[in-house]
Amino acid sequence: SSLETTAMSPRGKFATDIAVLIYGDYPHLTDRCLRPLVKLRDAGVDVRVYANEPSDASMSAAVGLGFSPKIYVPQVYKYPVLSEAIASTQSKFFMWFDDDSFIRAADPISWLTKLELVAASTKADLMGSVYTIDLGPGQADWVKTRPWYRGKPIKPKPAFVTGGWWMARMDFLRSLGWPDPQLRHNGGDVMLGLACQ
Repeated sequence: SSLETTAMSPRGKFATDIAVLIYGDYPHLTDRCLRPLVKLRDAGVDVRVYANEPSDASMSAAVGLGFSPKIYVPQVYKYPVLSEAIASTQSKFFMWFDDDSFIRAADPISWLTKLELVAASTKADLMGSVYTIDLGPGQADWVKTRPWYRGKPIKPKPAFVTGGWWMARMDFLRSLGWPDPQLRHNGGDVMLGLACQ
C-alpha cells in the first residue's frame, strides 16, 4: 500500500532506528528492555545500545543478547547520549528507550509495523505516553532563549511525551536541532513537548 511505501526505509522493511540507554547495576532492566528488541534487530532494525557507567552484570545481560553497547565511564548523562544517537540516525523515524521501558507486545515486529503505519498516515511528529506538568520557576524564560522557540505563548501546564519511551520523525527532530545542547539529564521530555507546541 501507499502507507507501507511511505514508511519503508531504503535499508529494508523498517524506517525506524532505535536507541537504548542502559545505566548502572540494573541487569534485570537491561534484559527486560533489550530482549524484545532482539527480534527487531534480527529483522533489520538498527538497534544501538549505549551504557552510562554500567555494571559488569548489566553489560553481561546486553552482550548475552548479542548487543555491543557503547560505554561511557564516567557517565555523560542522558541528553548528550541522545544527541549522539540522533546524529547517527539515517532512518525516517527515531525511537528512544530508557532501560526501564520495554515492549510488552508479544510480537515486536507487528508492534513496530503498526507504529510506523500510524506515524506515516497521521504525520505525527512525536508519539508516546502524554502527560501534563506545571512549569517550574524560570523554565518559560529559558524556553524563550532557545533557538527552537518560535515565539508562541508558552503554556504554564504543557503537555509532553514522557521521556522513557518515545518515537519521533527525524525531520522534526532535525528542524529543532534536538536535543537542546544545554540539556544534560532531566526535563528534556517537557521541553520537547513545548517545542512541539
